[in-house]
Amino acid sequence: MSLYEECLSKLGEQALVLSEEQTNQLFDELQESFLFTFYGRIDWKKTNLKKTQFDISKEKFENITAYILWDNNLFSAIESELSIIINSIADVLKVSFDTWIYVPGKFVIEFYHDGEVTIGYCY
Repeated sequence: MSLYEECLSKLGEQALVLSEEQTNQLFDELQESFLFTFYGRIDWKKTNLKKTQFDISKEKFENITAYILWDNNLFSAIESELSIIINSIADVLKVSFDTWIYVPGKFVIEFYHDGEVTIGYCY
């Protein structure tokens, strides 16, 4: 079983794998909401509404639909409930180097491969 399949299994039956087209549309929307650097991470210097000092496990994320996106385009995005994603975060992060959990129109959580975690809010 691949790491992607393990992640999907941990997220449970309610998780939905998006098509390649839907995944690309989500990435386009994310890139319209946040500027990215040439090396593929969100340019946090150009984002005013952000937090880097927080404990993700203590945030209240109930009844929110979110999307998991990875830096490797071989993996389709997955739709799931945010609280389930957070509870399965170790398996989610094993899939690829950089990961984004995106709630369209609200916020994104970027898990950068160096261990930095940043949440940025749409405005």
